[in-house]
Amino acid sequence: MLLGSEKVDQHRMYIIKTTSHLVFVDEGIEVPVVRSFGNKCYEWAADVAFSFPDLRKIRQHFFHAKPKRLFNMRKRADVKDVKTETLKQLQGVLTCCDICQRHLK
Repeated sequence: MLLGSEKVDQHRMYIIKTTSHLVFVDEGIEVPVVRSFGNKCYEWAADVAFSFPDLRKIRQHFFHAKPKRLFNMRKRADVKDVKTETLKQLQGVLTCCDICQRHLK
């Protein structure tokens, strides 16, 4: 997730460079961040999984991308749980999307 400076100011966040923590002032939360590809990133736990509605939202966010394309994008992002069954889950999302069904070749 990339945040612009206006969102950082709006939600009153800042980064402590010495400890590499992102601080949310209003909530009183500090989250550890790491530097990856020149940006500060939050590393998700390895046991994070997406539910079916989450996968549908992700597909819609990427303009109804094909399952193979989303699968390859997750592989490039070094997601640890990428397996062939992940591709099957993404194909299941495709079959439930009415927009994609209408525009299938």
